[in-house]
Amino acid sequence: MLQCVAAFVLALVPQSTEFDKQLILAIGKGDLKQIEQQLQRGASPNAREEKNPLPSLGNNATGGVKVLGDSALNLTIRKGNLPMVKLLLSKGADLNLREEAGYTPLIFAVQTGQMNIAEYLIDKGAKVDIRNDHGDTAIVFAANAGDVRIVDRLLRKKANINGGTGWSPLMEAAYSGRLEVAKLLLKRGADPNYHPRGLMTPLECANVQRHTALIEVISKAGGKGRTAAEIQRAASSYREALDKERKQRAAKFAESQKLTPDDFEVIEASLVAVLEDPDRGLYFDPKARRSISLITESAGDFSSAHDTRISSSVGPERAKEISLEIRVHLNQRNSLPISLSRYQARDSRIGLTEVTPDRVNMIADMKANRAWVRPWLPGYSKDRTKAVFTFWCGPSPHGASGTCFLEKSGGKWRVKWLDMAFYV
Repeated sequence: MLQCVAAFVLALVPQSTEFDKQLILAIGKGDLKQIEQQLQRGASPNAREEKNPLPSLGNNATGGVKVLGDSALNLTIRKGNLPMVKLLLSKGADLNLREEAGYTPLIFAVQTGQMNIAEYLIDKGAKVDIRNDHGDTAIVFAANAGDVRIVDRLLRKKANINGGTGWSPLMEAAYSGRLEVAKLLLKRGADPNYHPRGLMTPLECANVQRHTALIEVISKAGGKGRTAAEIQRAASSYREALDKERKQRAAKFAESQKLTPDDFEVIEASLVAVLEDPDRGLYFDPKARRSISLITESAGDFSSAHDTRISSSVGPERAKEISLEIRVHLNQRNSLPISLSRYQARDSRIGLTEVTPDRVNMIADMKANRAWVRPWLPGYSKDRTKAVFTFWCGPSPHGASGTCFLEKSGGKWRVKWLDMAFYV
């Protein structure tokens, strides 16, 4: 009986999560009065916005499952609203809450340039040496921004003068041309030669950027390092070694990636869809034939950045159709370029070329064609009934890309939708 009464009472009381949602909405509107009302009604000052993310390779997210986003405090910092920050802190907001990528409110305020809020958080006792997931502390971001006042205030609060585990504040100042910050750091005792293993010294950071005044200041303080020319030569040798290794890996990778009849059918169906779409603007001139030159080396290096680009260009509804398993398969098949020379087009409008857009004047070489396409290998669902074919294409003044979503029915691949993105 008591359990029934309790359940009845709970049913009559709105859950705090609803107040939290209203609080987040009020912050978005910048409505200080509404924020205070929601806090009085029971909203948590540490409430987090809810996100319903799309499938994502970078976040290993399947999509469709709500996750927590920014806290109420970070949302107010993003808006640069100090009165809202003060209100949330007065109601118990966590001053040192580590959020996405380990960013605290202090790091977030400095990184986004909200220096008046950063000062207030420091004065309220924010911990100054918490590292984000990349090993950086607030003073590193302050040095990069060139804000002498914030760097000084952090040092007075005993911030580690070498920052975290990545670039030191002096390295950031030297590379970014922040002379006054560098002078302050050296005056306060920064080691002019401190640098994590494998990274440049502060003097080298100034050298590669040709910051003459900084080179002089750091050198006088005892800083040592290679000249810009020496660094450039070392970098060139390193790139050559990497390129050699990459070619060796590419050869082995190509052997492991067997092109299938499905691949050829998906590629052809997608290219025909591009050709037959009337409004895509991929013409060299009005007299161009309706034909495509397929570059027979795949693009390779399909990363989370390309995955994000696809989701952004196709829009949320279409992005939801591209499942995480398809995205993972795209990544697995396209870590390195491979040859598509075995592809034999059935449609006479599709031609092959061995050259790439950055090695030849494509306008002169393929003037008769409607477009060139440099593809990634298709990615498939595990049951092989859905596929995504994505590609770079041109001509376009600032670059263009396309994405096709295909479904297999009756043993045949059919394009469900085609999205083209033209960059400006």
